Amino acid sequence: MNDIVKTLNNATAKGTFFVNGDNYDCIYSGGSIARLKNAYNNGHQIASHTWSHSDLTTLSKDQINNEMSLVEQAIKRITGATPAFMRPPYGAYNNLVLEVAGALENKVVYWDFDSGDSTGEFE
Repeated sequence: MNDIVKTLNNATAKGTFFVNGDNYDCIYSGGSIARLKNAYNNGHQIASHTWSHSDLTTLSKDQINNEMSLVEQAIKRITGATPAFMRPPYGAYNNLVLEVAGALENKVVYWDFDSGDSTGEFE
């Protein structure tokens, strides 16, 4: 993340970083905290990609709320800011996900191009 922040800064561009709470690494680990603070303090946006990267369409309303609330609380504790955007894992969402996101005042972000970055295959 720090390299991306540096590249964006050098290009006088801003980015949005969608982060998990506990997927590959816990958001509360020292390295994660430092990376998030660095990105945020350099003017980049930190947004939600849920706590554990679960397929939200398979969860109950309470479970969806938990996935989104846990990472929202973590981002707020680390940066002082509440995320405004959420990107659903796997691009999977339904009306229940939209309802919970709306109640948390999160806009749901989707994409129209998959770079393959999650599998290590870049197109």
